[in-house]
Amino acid sequence: MERYEVVVAGAGPVGLSTALFLADRGVRVLVVDKRDPLDGPPRASTTVRTLELFRAIGLGPTLDRVGWDGPLPMRSMVKDSAVGAVLHRAAPPPGYVERLDACSPVDSRRAMTQYELQRIALTELRRRGGQVRFGAELVEFAVDAEAVRARVTDVGTGREYQVVSSYLVGADGARGRVRELLGVDMPDRQVDARLNTAFFRADLRSLMPESATHACFIRNEQVYCTLFAKGANGDRWSSHIMDYPGKPAELTQLSSEQTLRLLHAAVGDDTVPIDLIECNAWEAAIGLASALRRDRVFLVGDAAHVQSSAGGAGHEHRHPGRAQPRLETRRRATWTSR
Repeated sequence: MERYEVVVAGAGPVGLSTALFLADRGVRVLVVDKRDPLDGPPRASTTVRTLELFRAIGLGPTLDRVGWDGPLPMRSMVKDSAVGAVLHRAAPPPGYVERLDACSPVDSRRAMTQYELQRIALTELRRRGGQVRFGAELVEFAVDAEAVRARVTDVGTGREYQVVSSYLVGADGARGRVRELLGVDMPDRQVDARLNTAFFRADLRSLMPESATHACFIRNEQVYCTLFAKGANGDRWSSHIMDYPGKPAELTQLSSEQTLRLLHAAVGDDTVPIDLIECNAWEAAIGLASALRRDRVFLVGDAAHVQSSAGGAGHEHRHPGRAQPRLETRRRATWTSR
């Protein structure tokens, strides 16, 4: 039996950040996750507010060393392909840009992916005395007046042990075990879009110099998608594939061949080598858990609420999957961006 003040289930950005802020205040904390959070491509990027919070615990120099200058906030463009013509540009009013530049000690262009943030949080959490175990799954817990008693399984060996804590934080995602065991539902969850997100390596910087200043949307007869740079070198990218001719209404996993075909259509040049890392099918949903706390157990992150990627950046774009005409009729459509 092991004892801690707080146990955090889930080592994603929210779980590691929660544990880091607790450890920084001297709280004895343990994080458990059945997976290694650094095993896989980065699925999200940071915001100015995230970097402000990490600066507040002395991590400003680390953030400056690891981060890079990304696109200007809320600057976007629509192109017919990476090598093709710009169809539309969008930018916030000058007054808003001035206020954005002056409102924070963090440069509004400073960028970092989920991977870099989690790596920093993991390193600093351990340095501040926090404990982290990967391959450890919280499978059951019971709450009484004095403590939370959790049963944890070692995924590799099957060995079980008990962890006792004053509080438990469920940061294990939208389908996490903690919220399920609490019996808390998400009654108003609504699906905003069904799409596929591809993570890949390709040398596109020379083809897309706009990646340093704008978020890019690609629209042509073969695909409607995004192209987002995941680093300063222009060799790591992600793409939300939102529409293509014949796309099914239900959630559908794309094959590697289909994904590469659509990505080459987005690039506009079939000769560009693309190293596909993975492509995930997922639902962009909006919803809030019916309770965020019960007794000594808290829900945070996607366990507490889900939102589309358009709403996760701290500002609003029209969501790429909502109320958009199909590709077959798109020539007759009028497109707007805000």
